[in-house]
Amino acid sequence: MKFLTNSLAKKMWLTVTAAIIITILYSYFLSYLFYEKIYVENVRESLLTEGRSLSSEYMGGL
Repeated sequence: MKFLTNSLAKKMWLTVTAAIIITILYSYFLSYLFYEKIYVENVRESLLTEGRSLSSEYMGGL
């Protein structure tokens, strides 16, 4: 009976460990996706706006 309990405990620990690893990987993927969507897109739009503003004020020259 002790062998059955030991085996069950190992299966439970493996299941919990696998669930934690999957959760961490999923969280990492979501944080990377949100970083890409929120921060990078915001910087891109800001740079495009600044470029348009500078090009409208440019009078020519060297």
